[in-house]
Amino acid sequence: MSYIDIVVIGSVVPARFISKSDVRNWPIIGWLSGMFGTIFVDRKPSSTRASVANICNAVNNRDNVVLFPEGTTSDGCRILPFKSSFFKLPRECVIQPIFLEYKEFNGFPAKRADKKNYSWIGAETAMLPHLIRIMETRRVKACVRILPVISQTESCCDRKALADLSHKSLLSASRGVHI
Repeated sequence: MSYIDIVVIGSVVPARFISKSDVRNWPIIGWLSGMFGTIFVDRKPSSTRASVANICNAVNNRDNVVLFPEGTTSDGCRILPFKSSFFKLPRECVIQPIFLEYKEFNGFPAKRADKKNYSWIGAETAMLPHLIRIMETRRVKACVRILPVISQTESCCDRKALADLSHKSLLSASRGVHI
C-alpha cells in the first residue's frame, strides 16, 4: 500500500527489504534505506541476473529478505499481479508469504476510502503531503499474518510457479476481508 508497509512488517520480522534502485537517490529515504540494509535492485531485464545474485547473497548469509512482488504500491484494496523475476532463488530457499491488512485508522475501522487516502501511489501522490498526512495519524492498527511456507519441490521450483503459488496464498488469505 505504501512505505508504511515496510515499517509495519519490519516491526514484526527482522529482515532486509528489496527496493528499486531509484530509491537510493531519494532525499532522506534513500539514506535511511541504505542504513537499514536495503537491497537495491535494477528492474531492467538486462540487470535482473545481477539483482538476483545480490538477493541470493543476502539469503546465503541467512538474512531474511522481504520482496513486494507486485513491484509497485497500490490503493490497498486489492492484490496486484506478481512479477516473477526475483523469485529465481537458491533451491534451499523457502518463501514465507506475509499478509498485511490495515484494520483501523485513528480508532475507526479502515474503509476503502481510508485505504486509498493512506496509500502512496508515487505517480499520483506527492510525497511530502502524504508523509504529513501519515504523521498526523494518531494510531494505525494493522494485522500481519504469517502464512504457510512455500518450499521449492520437484513439482514447483521455477520462478513463475513460485510467484503464482505466493500470489494464490495471499489471495486466499484476503478472502473474507471486507474493504
